Amino acid sequence: MTMDAASPVATPGPMPLPARRPRNKIGIVAMVIVLFLVVAPIVGWIVLAIAGAGSAESRDNAIMIVLFGGLIVILEVISITSPLAVGALILGIVSMFAPGSKAPGIFAIVIGAIYSLGLFGLPTVLAEILPKS
Repeated sequence: MTMDAASPVATPGPMPLPARRPRNKIGIVAMVIVLFLVVAPIVGWIVLAIAGAGSAESRDNAIMIVLFGGLIVILEVISITSPLAVGALILGIVSMFAPGSKAPGIFAIVIGAIYSLGLFGLPTVLAEILPKS
């Protein structure tokens, strides 16, 4: 409180701003990577559904391509992006020791651990995709 020379009434000083909690940038980066990992297989399935439904001779073939082909594409995309999941998992663990909210890091750890299981299918997927020498 300060006293003004012109008025005998005390006027309040500037209000102090509350201290902001630091953001956990590592956890946010890990969460963004994990969100990409969640969206990528769905996008792959949608692309296959559009391409497969347009190229099928009958409606039954189109449904089979979309359902079974989509499942295969989802598993392949999860296997191909599994090294990225391991990176997100590591970033999530590192973000537990950074100041700020722990929620993005926990989310990245849980989803990254699940998606990193795709490493077991990675050799099979790479054997199918890469040309034989």
